[in-house]
Amino acid sequence: IYKFGDLPGLDIKIICDFPVGSGLGGSSTIVVALCQALSVIKNVRLSKQALVELAYEIERIDFGQKGGWQDYYAAVYGGLMETKYSKGGVGIVKHDVSYEFEGIVCANFFIIQYGQGRSSGEMHASIERSLETHDSSEASMLGILELVDEAVEAL
Repeated sequence: IYKFGDLPGLDIKIICDFPVGSGLGGSSTIVVALCQALSVIKNVRLSKQALVELAYEIERIDFGQKGGWQDYYAAVYGGLMETKYSKGGVGIVKHDVSYEFEGIVCANFFIIQYGQGRSSGEMHASIERSLETHDSSEASMLGILELVDEAVEAL
């Protein structure tokens, strides 16, 4: 809130029922939504990229939560999309899907909480360590990218 200056009398209450650190992108989405709402209240225009960067800065740098950028792009751009990361920046590729396809996905996608927790922050830290030591995680990540390419072609 402090990044938007003085907002006297503003009370914000956030209620959610997903586990903290679950890797579902909930905290990133909340930060994006809060930044967007505050920018409207303060009449500050933010581009989509500026909104992504501000939310990332708040959660990852100011708060110190480990994680990547992908959740912020998903929250800001929405829909079915690819994020393509390179040294030159990030590219967003939106995939238009039919309303029928969207309905099929929504009707057949569900999340089950089975009582065991995990920490997405710890997972990110582990991946960072693995990439620094060049162990098998790099090959696994490349395998995931190949699966993404196959999924995009199937669409």
